[in-house]
Amino acid sequence: MDKVRVIMITYQGEGYFRQQLDSIVQQEGLESIHIYDDASAPAFVQKLTDHAQAAKVSIEVHQNPTNLGVIGNVQQALSVHQDAAYIALADQDDIWYPGKLKATLKALQTVEDSTLPCLAYHDMNIIDAHGQKQTSTFWESKRQTHYPHTFETNLISNVVTGAASLMNRSMISYVLDLPKGVPIYHDAWMGMVAFALGKAVRLDAPLSAHRMHGASLTFARKPQHGFLEKLIRNGRQWLGKDEMFGSQFAFLQAFYDAYQQVLPREKVEQIESFLSLKNRGYWAQKQFIYQLLKEA
Repeated sequence: MDKVRVIMITYQGEGYFRQQLDSIVQQEGLESIHIYDDASAPAFVQKLTDHAQAAKVSIEVHQNPTNLGVIGNVQQALSVHQDAAYIALADQDDIWYPGKLKATLKALQTVEDSTLPCLAYHDMNIIDAHGQKQTSTFWESKRQTHYPHTFETNLISNVVTGAASLMNRSMISYVLDLPKGVPIYHDAWMGMVAFALGKAVRLDAPLSAHRMHGASLTFARKPQHGFLEKLIRNGRQWLGKDEMFGSQFAFLQAFYDAYQQVLPREKVEQIESFLSLKNRGYWAQKQFIYQLLKEA
């Protein structure tokens, strides 16, 4: 059976890393675990190292001398592990359910072409700081269960979370291509690469629990807006004061610039069509979304 190499990203994760690390150690199909800590305080790194050394599988702890940020840390780790057949990324405060690696690997291998960047990804339950499960899954909270996950729908909203995915070796070099200064994270780049240039397979089952709390590496950068905030934001978009797609235009422009020469012509035209919406106004952009979802 093929094995999966796990890269776990940490930064000051005192409260939850033990539970996450223990859940990874129990996975079937695990090759090894490599922890990349982004210049945390020495006390945390010592606790992390002690817990890793007590485990019954191979765990290496690497510490960055300076803080690289999430993307820089992920790219550094992947650059070292380009020989891995399969890599799963892990957040420091999630919990992986038994069978996660086995299920994602099986799904990926059903569609994989080793010459193409391929990705398997899944939904997640959401838990709070105390481990209490929330009503909605991650995809349900973002309404991503209401439409197919395709290249077209991924133009308007990323559906891939890095810590809920498994990549093959061919994907690694594409993640390393993510240019500095683009206002998105590596998971959005991975998702678009898979849908545009390779293969992506979706698993609807929540195979992990994603912990939502103030210091989360994921939720700290994705604020949850209340009703009033959403109403104000929608009003500003309607008046043309705010851009509906925000950083999506910058992201897709960077993706287009990087891969225009190798993308299928149809996908080039679809990205160009999306980018043409910039500065065209609220209703034109809304109409694009409605038409896209109608045809999905």
